[in-house]
Amino acid sequence: IHNRWRILEETYLRSVLEMLLCAAGEKSWPLDAIPADQLGSFLAADGGFIPEAVLYCLRVSGSRKQEQGGEEEHLSTDR
Repeated sequence: IHNRWRILEETYLRSVLEMLLCAAGEKSWPLDAIPADQLGSFLAADGGFIPEAVLYCLRVSGSRKQEQGGEEEHLSTDR
């Protein structure tokens, strides 16, 4: 994050995942197509999480999808 190595504690990652599930429910995002940029911004504003840490957490616990013909990256919690 910001060109530095970071260690994220397991409790922080769990908190991010809990907030991610709440955010997906609140925003009506399907768990197999969570908009990456919107998620990072939302959790930063709502929960004070670092957007890069949010995206990292979802990438290691899910998978990436690129929308057909679109620029936006979507992430899935399918793992």
